[in-house]
Amino acid sequence: MGTGSVKQVNLMRRVDGVEEVGAVLKPQVASDIDSTLGALSVVPDTKHLVGQLTPMLKREVDLTVAAASFDVLRSTPVGQSPNINIPIVRVAYPTFLARSAAPGESVAELLRQGPLDKAQRQALYALHVGLARAALETDVRRPGAVQSSGPQRTFVLTDPHEANVALDGTRPGLFDPDQFESLSPDEANAFVSMLASLRKPALEPPQQARLVAQLTALSQLSDPADGGPPLPSRIEAAFEATKSEPSANVGRKLQLLLLTASKSGVAVPTGYMGLAKMLHSLESQSKELGIRSAVSDVIAALHLDQQGPFGRLFSKVHTAYGSMKALND
Repeated sequence: MGTGSVKQVNLMRRVDGVEEVGAVLKPQVASDIDSTLGALSVVPDTKHLVGQLTPMLKREVDLTVAAASFDVLRSTPVGQSPNINIPIVRVAYPTFLARSAAPGESVAELLRQGPLDKAQRQALYALHVGLARAALETDVRRPGAVQSSGPQRTFVLTDPHEANVALDGTRPGLFDPDQFESLSPDEANAFVSMLASLRKPALEPPQQARLVAQLTALSQLSDPADGGPPLPSRIEAAFEATKSEPSANVGRKLQLLLLTASKSGVAVPTGYMGLAKMLHSLESQSKELGIRSAVSDVIAALHLDQQGPFGRLFSKVHTAYGSMKALND
């Protein structure tokens, strides 16, 4: 069915006739990843990324971790939605996983056959909204917000590309969810503020100072003894680096901000890199598929929520308008 750098996916038929999907880890992939991380750690331009990449890549080489991620995804509002299909894992070993097949064809395959129809575009817009809200929503009073019995955390599915989403004409199916992160409420709220601010043509100094203070409180120095500038100064310089990018390219501005901070020795919250990747993927898909940007709608609504009672009222109006506009599109 497909092959990548880490595993190959095959369609299987059990002795009782039921079709399932089997994922097999490629030989030597674990040692290849160790060698790659070792090489990256000694290159000046890439060593700052190793701390972010290591947990992501290590998860890829143990399919029992991938099996557990299906249950985590199923526990989120996205997974609990009756409009989303999450496959069931039947058996999992470190190098092999068997799961139920996601009905329908992948979005990538459907696009090779021609443009998506209106119902398919609406289903994907709703999926994008759900993924963005699961990643950034922290107000448990809002319908569909992430609920948790322990410390409140969000769910960030970092790799929702078109080959990992299936459509069967009724509802989308999500599979291969082993790459995910989570954020605390403070981390999610600061991220929403950064995104909303980076969409503006220019940051006013007081606003930039507030964002620098927020990110400083959530970050730390990778090496406190490196003799470089203090943490706030490094984050300030990272914000300054984004000013060369057009305001319309917020995904690129965000990635530049995080990479510049990381390269200067700032350890930003672990989930930020994965969340930036997810949002960039969703926005790219929106443009390619010709659907309204769910990321823009969610960010605008959540940012308004942070502005107090009147902001929450406008947030509800904005959300309702966005939903009606998406259905009309």
